[in-house]
Amino acid sequence: MDVIITEKKCTKCKEIKSLDDFNNTKRNKSGKVAACKKCCLELQKDWRHRNPEKARAQCRKWYSENKEYNVQRAKKWASENPEKHNKAVDDWHKAHREKGLVATRKWSNNNKDKELERTRRWRANNPEKARLCTENRRARKINAEGSVSTKEWKELCKKYGNKCLCCGKHEITMDHIVPLSEGGPNTIDNCQPLCGSCNSRKHTKTIDYRP
Repeated sequence: MDVIITEKKCTKCKEIKSLDDFNNTKRNKSGKVAACKKCCLELQKDWRHRNPEKARAQCRKWYSENKEYNVQRAKKWASENPEKHNKAVDDWHKAHREKGLVATRKWSNNNKDKELERTRRWRANNPEKARLCTENRRARKINAEGSVSTKEWKELCKKYGNKCLCCGKHEITMDHIVPLSEGGPNTIDNCQPLCGSCNSRKHTKTIDYRP
């Protein structure tokens, strides 16, 4: 009568554990490695710590040999963990600003249609931020001093009831009290909320509607 073995002794921690706690292998007759999974992980961590260059080389080799698998796995993880993914991307770009800019420009140049669609989608979902980006970009083009953050602009609009200071409409845009074309700075203390019509009528005149 055959004896069914369900347990095995780990050669490292000396504990008797279930066969499920051991990795499979074809090298041993038992079909299981000598050390349990927990001990194998500890051994691997110790080896990587003592051989950092070899460990990185092995990772790079494995990644290149299984690129498609890794790409799909990364995409799946990102879709299941959007907040963690976005934070990881932000942290990486903060730590590697120059590399990030180069990589972003390269991707944009190689995927112009995707970049255009992504930009349109972002602007449609973030109209306030999009308008603010346009204003800051316009300011940079004429070398105006300063920049306005989304937080600053939202706080200013809230202060004045999210309405035009001239006519009271709620469809507001950013107006520079002293126009940028006249040397005004692109700072929050030189901004006021006006609707599109009032902003256009004001044009390049310096008019402060703030109470």
